[in-house]
Amino acid sequence: YSHADKELCYEIHDRILKDNYRIWLDRYNMHSSTLDAMAKAIENSKIILICMSDSYKQSSYCSSEAHYAYERRCYLIPLIMKAGYRPDGWLGMIASGRFYIDFPNMQFEDAYCKVITEIKALNQSSTQVEEIADSWAPGVYWRPMESHEAAWSPNEYHQATRSGLDRFGVPWA
Repeated sequence: YSHADKELCYEIHDRILKDNYRIWLDRYNMHSSTLDAMAKAIENSKIILICMSDSYKQSSYCSSEAHYAYERRCYLIPLIMKAGYRPDGWLGMIASGRFYIDFPNMQFEDAYCKVITEIKALNQSSTQVEEIADSWAPGVYWRPMESHEAAWSPNEYHQATRSGLDRFGVPWA
């Protein structure tokens, strides 16, 4: 996230913690260099919330974070932080084809419920599910990437995610 968007990001962060999910945010968990801390957080995550705004797009740290998460094939959930914002350029490429959750155009509770629905759907869409005892809070699941998935194009990844969501009856916008 960009520090320019910190109020909304902190509100989302605090609510996720309250709901017993484990989440990393540089608000408290910076124990080494900024890039090292960000890299470790991404390496230990399966789902990344991208808090999109023009400030996010302009930040070299945010760009590095998003590109690294994308290259590691983390599940990305794009969140719009500013009214009327639509990603373009490098951020538009990373977020294309994904379901955006537009916080400014919704009540916070409604948008937050969509975040949790998306997290649950992404976790349930795999056929081989494992629970991570120390990395995630109870109820959050992941599975290792299959070798054939590592060669997928972004479009193939998008289609697989979409079909997984369809399979569980989650609406796709």
